[in-house]
Amino acid sequence: RLSFFSLSRAAVVISPSNAMLSIVEKERNKLLPRKKMIPLCVEKNIHTAIKRNEKIRFIFASRNDPLKGGDTLFRAIKIVNKKIYDKVEFNIIGYSQNSKSILPENVIIKDFISRYKILEEYPNCDVALLPSLFDNSPLFIYETMAAGLPVIATDVGGIPELVEHGKTGFLFNKNDHVTLSRFIIELVENPKKRMVMGVNAQNFIHQYASVDKIAKQKLKLYKSIIG
Repeated sequence: RLSFFSLSRAAVVISPSNAMLSIVEKERNKLLPRKKMIPLCVEKNIHTAIKRNEKIRFIFASRNDPLKGGDTLFRAIKIVNKKIYDKVEFNIIGYSQNSKSILPENVIIKDFISRYKILEEYPNCDVALLPSLFDNSPLFIYETMAAGLPVIATDVGGIPELVEHGKTGFLFNKNDHVTLSRFIIELVENPKKRMVMGVNAQNFIHQYASVDKIAKQKLKLYKSIIG
């Protein structure tokens, strides 16, 4: 009730995704009188990849929350490892599985680390994974795209506004671990596609969400409110 009251009094409602604005309007059963979608912003990743082994490295970083879909990823990894175990490595930061089963050696789980450290980590990986059950406009996608990584993510919330299926990554239905495993294998076995998608992702996010562009959008909006 308080949030609805605040929305009704706001000069403008800002969201980093159109999807979230639509959800709010649906919950209120009423259109927002004044709304604006302004993406998050992201800087260019200045870190350089270090020398590493031949395995294709995937990264999934999130808070330890079931909504982030980590269990879907663990089920997909089981399928992937039956086919290409020796070709892949999964780096999972901040999330831990619910079950007590022993993890395969190519799954590396780390406690959540500082933003600076995680920005260093991205260029050393090849593909970003985000199997969320719901998400608005995840900063993880902005940052991994800025590092030149294609993204495999769920087709939920504001994610499709960032990831173009087949161009900057792949989208799959939530909880569909089988399709997730298929896309993982596809990007391992098709290095050219993986690299092209990574370049496309980086070019897109720098054009879509540069610091200068978003700052100008916000200043313009604030000036229109103040008058």
